[in-house]
Amino acid sequence: MKTVYTKRLTKKYCKRVADGLWNDKITPFYAKRVGEIFDQYLFHKYETVFRPWYWDQDWKKLELSDEIVKHTNEMIAKFHSSTGIHPGMLQSYLETVPKCKRGRRKKKEPKEKPIRKLRNPQGYKIHVREVGGKQVWYNVIAEPAFSINGYEFFICHYHGLWTVSDVATGRRVWSDTRYKIAIQRAREQIEQNFDKYVAYVNAITEKSPNKE
Repeated sequence: MKTVYTKRLTKKYCKRVADGLWNDKITPFYAKRVGEIFDQYLFHKYETVFRPWYWDQDWKKLELSDEIVKHTNEMIAKFHSSTGIHPGMLQSYLETVPKCKRGRRKKKEPKEKPIRKLRNPQGYKIHVREVGGKQVWYNVIAEPAFSINGYEFFICHYHGLWTVSDVATGRRVWSDTRYKIAIQRAREQIEQNFDKYVAYVNAITEKSPNKE
């Protein structure tokens, strides 16, 4: 993206470079900016002066390349007269300035968010259906989440998600990446379907009254 220089900055940079070229105290920073200013100056004059003039001429009598050279030399002389900077001297200096080599920036790997610490860690069991359909119990460290009419529920961080399960069956009620949302949705799920939940617990405990 091209940098647009204000009149104030243009005047400031040109003065610094003009003085620097005479006393050998020029700096690459100002020299590069004035180089850009001169390029923009040439382009602007080409678009606003040369092209309108050339379109009005008899092209058969003119050689485009020769006319461009003449126009460029005239603009160099005007730039030199108005700023005190000879573009040839400026170009010679810029050729001595080593180019900065910019290495490729390493992409920052996203940092893993720290897992929330449990305030009241306790041991619980969760019921998991593994690949192939096998159902097993796992011991987990979790903490109480809430209770409804004597039925207790706990929350643990399992496989990257906050998972709310019930103490009675160890079955998952709700999982979410966010701790509070997992508890909120699990509570809503149980409250809205409490009778179905009680019937489900009774059916499960009758089939397997003891956790393995």
